[in-house]
Amino acid sequence: MVRQLDGTPMERLGPKDFQLVANGHRLPVSLKSLRKVPKGSARVPRTRVLIIVSTDYLAGGGTKEGLLSELPAHFGQNEIAMVTNNGFATRYALTKQGLVAALRNGAMRATNWQQAIKDLNNYPGRRVLVYMTNRTGRTPESLRQWAATIGALIYQVGGDTDENYVYWGDETTTPSLPAYGESIYGESAPPAGGTAVANNTAIWESFATKSVRDVYVEKSIKEALHDIAQDGYGYYVLRVAIPSTVDSLELGVKTSQDYQLSAQPYSQSGARMPVIVLPGSKEPQ
Repeated sequence: MVRQLDGTPMERLGPKDFQLVANGHRLPVSLKSLRKVPKGSARVPRTRVLIIVSTDYLAGGGTKEGLLSELPAHFGQNEIAMVTNNGFATRYALTKQGLVAALRNGAMRATNWQQAIKDLNNYPGRRVLVYMTNRTGRTPESLRQWAATIGALIYQVGGDTDENYVYWGDETTTPSLPAYGESIYGESAPPAGGTAVANNTAIWESFATKSVRDVYVEKSIKEALHDIAQDGYGYYVLRVAIPSTVDSLELGVKTSQDYQLSAQPYSQSGARMPVIVLPGSKEPQ
């Protein structure tokens, strides 16, 4: 996953833009990306989306059936599963009909959201969490930590949008932040009155940036799925032949822009994988 420092996905990168080095030698790679492969192609890397239905979402009047009604009939390149706080999860499905069948037929396995996230880590592809809530405040810290362990982005549907935005990297609650439905890519438009924003605690002189620890607050599951697709343009699958004697690989991106980079190795044969080293000059994570 390659993004600019403000969280905007870096798309349209090619094989020559990735520098994969082993024992001082650069290795050739082949590449797949969501942007470069025709829509609907079987060669497009799939994204697994785990929807976490919180207790406060259900207590606030939300229902699993209502949530399902908001999903599109077909999930495109996404595979979606649902897990509830009462300890049950569906299998991953490619269509709404598949999820509905799992709920109606009781085809749900006993688990919890922590285990569902651990299971998701075994998937050799892009992983995303959607947290459904009716509670104001920030996304639970425990969920952020679990998401970090599998390199997954979190999209929170519901709750207080102000709690997850930042100014100058500092957390704050201020009414002068982008409203629901406005773009969250790159720098948001400054609030009315210019870039100096006054509230009851301080004066800020900066644009609102993306949210704390990459938690994206969404108005609806529909908008969350739209943004998940957009963010996918910064996701790449690299394929490379690695000698068995290689213990570590250094991965970087050839670009003039600063970037955030996360990577995880997989082997189709189940062979031991080398450690991925991310150079520090471009602020990887």
